[in-house]
Amino acid sequence: MLRSQQLYTDVVETREQQVREKEENAKRQQVEESRWHEQTLRTAQYDAERQKEQQKLLKNKAMENAKAMRKQKEEYEKAVERRKIEQLEEERAMVEKILLENAKAEEDF
Repeated sequence: MLRSQQLYTDVVETREQQVREKEENAKRQQVEESRWHEQTLRTAQYDAERQKEQQKLLKNKAMENAKAMRKQKEEYEKAVERRKIEQLEEERAMVEKILLENAKAEEDF
């Protein structure tokens, strides 16, 4: 009888140990899954922040490029205007020269 009582006690203790181990494993797995979800969330938040920063940088770069293009256009238009003025001055100088030559030719006549 003592032996069967001991076997019964061993079986009960073994079962209790198995139940405790299953509970511990379940808790451990739950903790690991919770950590994994937290890490996934942090990674997603980091990626979102990084993407937002990247978009901000791209927007700033686009604005800088647009500003540079406007400045380049203004400089080109100013250069075209200066060239037109130079051409008009050259034409005026030629007209003045022709008028002076004509006036001198009339005097000589």
